[in-house]
Amino acid sequence: MKNVDFKAVKRGKEYNVEAKGTTDSDGIRKALKSIDEKKKTNVGEVIDDGITRIGVVLKANGANDIKPSKVIVSDDFSDNTESPNRTIWEYLEFYKIFLSLVLDNSEYNKMCRRIIKIKNSKRTPLVYSRIFYLTKNMRTYACRNRKFYGYFFDQRLILQRFRTLIKELKTRIRDNDLFSYITEQIGIHKIFIGIDSEMFDALSRLNIGKIQSFTCKNEYEYQSDDLVRYLSDDGIIYVCSNNCADAQTEELFPESEVKARLRLIDGFEHEEPHECGGICRSREREGLPCRIKTYREHCHFHR
Repeated sequence: MKNVDFKAVKRGKEYNVEAKGTTDSDGIRKALKSIDEKKKTNVGEVIDDGITRIGVVLKANGANDIKPSKVIVSDDFSDNTESPNRTIWEYLEFYKIFLSLVLDNSEYNKMCRRIIKIKNSKRTPLVYSRIFYLTKNMRTYACRNRKFYGYFFDQRLILQRFRTLIKELKTRIRDNDLFSYITEQIGIHKIFIGIDSEMFDALSRLNIGKIQSFTCKNEYEYQSDDLVRYLSDDGIIYVCSNNCADAQTEELFPESEVKARLRLIDGFEHEEPHECGGICRSREREGLPCRIKTYREHCHFHR
């Protein structure tokens, strides 16, 4: 539609809505004709770009009219529309961008391989056969009596910003000095992105019935310039917390963890791996600290 009244996106699908109103029956016909024209190009062809276009006409009756007012919907529910015929793969395609943020890299890659394997088998995917799992580093955030599985991000841990700031220093600084310097330059800006636990479970089990029956209300919560929460009807939550404003964020992702990660980044940038330190389970070194060098918190065997 051209210059539509409302636009919305749900689960990756775009909807255009044109709203009109009238007080007489002849006006309904004129309004519907006007809406129909907006669905076409300048040369009279129907626009085919995957967007669902909906027209809504209100026939408003007067206060003394015994007949109730009514709403007429003119729709063209195309393949772009949410429907029972949508496949599980289409839902997964939409949620994959969020899953790539909340799952560990290894678990996300396993999920992609499992999807390819199931598709190539040409069998109907079995409900309750998981294609991905909760991972150790995933955090659980509580909001509106719901649980969200996700991951925290901090601007101080963006590698490119870290490199830019470190280049400005004449001498190398470490640990507390490094943490204080980076925090002073960037500030404390933390973000949590998560998926509703019910949606997460339904997606992992390929349960299209639960996905389609899932309901969640759009909510935007502004507490201050330092704390904003947004919950979408797709079951995705975004929490933006500045200057330690959100107590739950600080409990799940404290400053001490940011400091530890900065130390790891610094070691990586200066090619200084550290010993893993995890407790070995091998027969030769059972119970002893692991000496494998790594740039991450722990080596491959102890993650």
